[in-house]
Amino acid sequence: IDFEYSTETTINASPQAIFDIVSNPARHAELAGSDELNSIRQAPSGAVEVGTHIIAEETVKRLTADSVVVTYDSPNSFSWIVNPALGEQIRRIQWWFRMSSQGGGTKVVHEV
Repeated sequence: IDFEYSTETTINASPQAIFDIVSNPARHAELAGSDELNSIRQAPSGAVEVGTHIIAEETVKRLTADSVVVTYDSPNSFSWIVNPALGEQIRRIQWWFRMSSQGGGTKVVHEV
């Protein structure tokens, strides 16, 4: 493994409310919070599902990253794999959001 990261928090919201945010590609530039994503588009347009492509224009190395949704399990988990834009320099990268009820809120685990 070249890189891995995991963080978790509990949010005072339902798993479905959080899933609706993290599974919406239009929100990904906002969620990244680092200003490294210039724009996001989705192909095909319409409902997100397994196989949907998320195309991100990034400031990092000025590249376009094409990702494909591999898990769409509302309201439990959402995951996508980045198709490497830099060839052999970067291997497979997968992002996950996992949600589970905890007390009156939702435990959210975010992993790369």
